[in-house]
This record gives sequence, structure tokens and C-alpha cells, in this order.
Amino acid sequence: MKVFFKTEMVEGGFLNFMLCWLAAIAIMGVAFYLQIIIHEAGHLVFGLLSGYKFVSFRVGSFMIMRSDNGRLKCGYFSVMGTAGQCLLEPPTDNIEDAYHTPYKLYGMGGVIANIVAAIIAIVMVVTLEMGVLPLFSLIMLGATGIVMALMNGIPLKMSVPNDGYDVFVLGDDKEFLRPLWLQLKINAQHSRGVKLADMPEEWFALPDDADLSNPMYAAVVGFRASRFEEQFDFENEWKELKRLYDLGTQLIPLYRMETACDMLVAAVALRLGREQIMSFMTEEVIRYAKIYSNNMVSRAVTYYVWQRFVEQKPADKEAAQVRKIAEKSPMRGSAANAVALLEWLESLDVSEYAVN
Repeated sequence: MKVFFKTEMVEGGFLNFMLCWLAAIAIMGVAFYLQIIIHEAGHLVFGLLSGYKFVSFRVGSFMIMRSDNGRLKCGYFSVMGTAGQCLLEPPTDNIEDAYHTPYKLYGMGGVIANIVAAIIAIVMVVTLEMGVLPLFSLIMLGATGIVMALMNGIPLKMSVPNDGYDVFVLGDDKEFLRPLWLQLKINAQHSRGVKLADMPEEWFALPDDADLSNPMYAAVVGFRASRFEEQFDFENEWKELKRLYDLGTQLIPLYRMETACDMLVAAVALRLGREQIMSFMTEEVIRYAKIYSNNMVSRAVTYYVWQRFVEQKPADKEAAQVRKIAEKSPMRGSAANAVALLEWLESLDVSEYAVN
């Protein structure tokens, strides 16, 4: 490394110096991307070893999913605050067995994989003779592996709780295994085209003393609200979403943003006033809806509603975007609901439902 910094970078002049630094940054980016793949692969391997069934594997916005016939298909989907995600289906189909769901190896599989990859890279650096480029690449692979393991292994309740936090919470209170089971099962059902309204009602029950600021329980309330939306019961949808939104900063940023976006549809359907709507449709929420309307069908619906009923502008382009994303979405259940909701919204008279 000393030779690399003292001769090749400096003696070639400023241009060569800058090219070397750009190459170093590129190598670091590739190493980090590889560690994301390794991390999600760790979840996959240890999840399958624990008895789970494969549903989807996502890196960035690129997703591979299992279709109904068992074949793999590709699609695009993204979640704020996540660089990747490996979702599997729990071993049992009975929610009463949720408390026996294995979670430790699946939850920490990504961290284990990052640590193993980092150790292998470091051992190769220490024991093998090699040139500057492979040496630097392995150092970056080892370093990013350690960083990824720490970022995901140390329990942190960030915009999206990390693996360490989830495993810690599940270990602290086994009651959280039920909402974990539900989230994974709903994701699997959505991939098969099943809507929330067609899933058993008992799945969506919550304990009377449930702490809704906990992301596990907050997700269940979100599912309950979406289920009401599928049934066009906007009054009950609004009540569920308001329960979440009123938690304020106790709710993690991602859920607060998603809740605000979902509230817009219910608010327009219930003909609430502009002042009330603008209290939750902040500039940040509007920007979030616009950005994610490019690849999330639910946010494409939000942005359609914003343009047509709040801004009171033509929204044909936004409606076409909803249908375009829904057609390609790997989450067929939620996509079908989005199209049904869009068709209902298109049938509304703007003069009656415009936000004033």
C-alpha cells in the first residue's frame, strides 16, 4: 500500500492521482454492494435451514421472487431505509403456531454472513502475496463486511429497525413472534395475489395492551387499515391510521411517512378539509410520495390523489403510472387492490371531492 500511495498515485501527476482515488472509491462501492448481497444471502441460507420457504430476494430495488408455479421472476420494489431484503415464509400456516417460529438464525443470518466474508478477506490479505489492486479490494471487502455486521448486529431502532433490534425484541418478549409471523405470511400471500380482505380476520387481532409505537405492532395496525381500504371502509381505515399518526415521533420515520400517505386517500374519500389534510401532508411527505411513486404502487396512488383532488390538476399521467407499476409489481395482491382503488377514485366527481 505504501508503494501505491507514494509512487503510482503521486509520480503519475495530479490526473493519475485523481484516477487512483476514483478507482478506490469505486472499489469501495463495489465491496459494499457485494456485502449487501452476502448479507441477504445469509438471511436466505439460514432461513431455509430453519425451515422457512423462499418468497423474495431484493438488492437495491431489483427483486427476485418465486411465482405460483415455483419459477423465479424478476421485478422492482424498494423500501426507504433498506438497501436489500430477503423475505421468507414461516414454516407453519397456523397463526397459533407463530410462537414457535424460529427467528434467531434467520434474523442474524445476514450478520453471520458478513462476519464470515470479512474474516475470509482478512485472512487472504494476511497470508497471500498479491498485487495492489486485489490487496486493496480485499481490504475494502473485509472493512465493509465489519461495518455491515456492526450496523445490522448492534440493536438500533432507526428509520427501519435493524436485524439486531428485531432479534433483541423477539428474544425479550415472545408475543412479538405473532406480528412477525403475520408480516412474513402476508408478504407471501401478497406475492400469490391474495388480498388482505381475503385473509382470515383473526390474523389481524391485537392485544388490548399492545404498544403501537413498537414497529411490530404498528405494522399490524397498518395492515388492518389497508384491509379496511380494500373493503372501501374509509371511516375505519382513517381511525386505524389516526391511531398510528397520533403517536408522533414515537413512530419510526418510515411508518410515519407511510401512514401519512395512506391517510390522504381516506381523507379525500371522507371529504375532510384542506387544513386537516395539510396538517399531515407536509412537504416531506409530498416529496416522499412523489419519489416512491416511481416504483411503489401504493405511493403512485397517493400521488395520483394528491394531483387530482388536492392540487386539482389533470392526473392521467399519474393514473397510467399506477397501472404500469401494478402490471409489473411482484406483489400481486397489493397491486390488484391499488388498481381497484384507482378505478374507484377515477369514478369520483372532482367537483364533489376536491380538497378546499
